[in-house]
Amino acid sequence: MRNFKFNTICLFLILSSLPIYSQEKTNDCLEIYGEWKTYYIQQPFGIDSGNKSETWIFNKDKTLSIDGKMTKYSLEEDCSKLIIENDSKSFFIKIIKDTLIMTKRILPHESYDLRLKKIKH
Repeated sequence: MRNFKFNTICLFLILSSLPIYSQEKTNDCLEIYGEWKTYYIQQPFGIDSGNKSETWIFNKDKTLSIDGKMTKYSLEEDCSKLIIENDSKSFFIKIIKDTLIMTKRILPHESYDLRLKKIKH
């Protein structure tokens, strides 16, 4: 019985750690450069986004085009936060393979989430 509990705990720890390594998260700021397309929008408070797809183009000169509207952006040193200057918006970001996940926390239980797929490097 004691051996069974030990084996069960070991198996649980091994299985729970697998998704962490398979996501291939990157903190390389260069990965954000290029053209991205929105494929998922979750607005706070249950507001319907209407599944609006936007094209985001991040340039190396720190300019950002969102559906043709130009603005400037900056990234924190560890690439975990994106700040869009003209809108005073900031998002926590993660890049996993060809997916950019952007989250703006509104309240502890409400957030504005965007997911974008890279379409051009």
